[in-house]
Order: sequence, then structure tokens, then C-alpha cells
Amino acid sequence: MLQMDLIRENALTVVEQLEDGLRQPLSPLQREELLTRLSTYRRIAAIGALLADGDVLAFRHDLRLSATARRELLLSSPDPAPPSRFRCASRVEPLFDALAAGEAGLARDIAQHSPYRWRADEEFEDDFRYADFLREHLLASAKTPSPGGGAGARGLPTMLR
Repeated sequence: MLQMDLIRENALTVVEQLEDGLRQPLSPLQREELLTRLSTYRRIAAIGALLADGDVLAFRHDLRLSATARRELLLSSPDPAPPSRFRCASRVEPLFDALAAGEAGLARDIAQHSPYRWRADEEFEDDFRYADFLREHLLASAKTPSPGGGAGARGLPTMLR
């Protein structure tokens, strides 16, 4: 698994560069792009740790940090303006990272702060609807009312509740 070790090392090098970049003065869009890339490279590092060494703790740690970067992005600007391409609801990978890391609260935070409106110019509608379904399910399971227009848990088969 030497190649997987190299992939993980490269991903962690990029993570360091991105974290350094986040300490610089940035426009909101630049910050969102760096946080999105940070999430992606943390996920790559997580997968590398699992495949190269079977290191479940490092896997979960990096997945949690991937999801944390997404939450930071979503919380960084409460501006009611339409979300950028980096804020689209269909960017669900960090949500899955939180779930795979066993961080249900973090997953609910991401779901709660994800956009509730489809961006036709930035994401496919079916991708948005899938993300909306996941959000509604996560928030319904937490007994948190969601302002989204989804069916919530009421319309789900029993095995998915």
C-alpha cells in the first residue's frame, strides 16, 4: 500500500497549504472555495489512512474535520443572498463524512444550515432533491422542524425512519 501512503501524505500536504491560505485575508467566495477543497482533501486523507493502514481513528478524525470544514463554510455567512456554487445543498459528501465518522450532531448541523432552495444554475435538480431528502430525514429524526418543503419523516417508509 505504498501508493496509498503517498496519496495520504500528498493530501495532508495540501491540507496544510489550504489551512495556511485560510489564515490570509480572503473574499467570502475565496474562503468558501478553500473550505470546500479542505473538506475534499481531508476526505482523501481519511480514505488513505483506512486503506493504507487500517487506521480507523485517523479515518474518523479526518472525516470529522472534513465535515467541520463544511459546517464552517455554511456558518461563515448568514447573508440571505443566493448561495454560491460552494454552498449548494447538493454538496453532500461532507454530510456523509460526518455520518461515517459517527458524528450525528455534526451531520444535523450541516443539514440544518444547508440551503433550502434549489440553485438551477449551479446544481442538478435531482441532486438537490436527494440532498433535501437527506436533510429532512436528519432533521426529522432530531425532532427539529425544518423550513424546507420536503415531506419529512411522515412520507418515509418505516424502514427509513
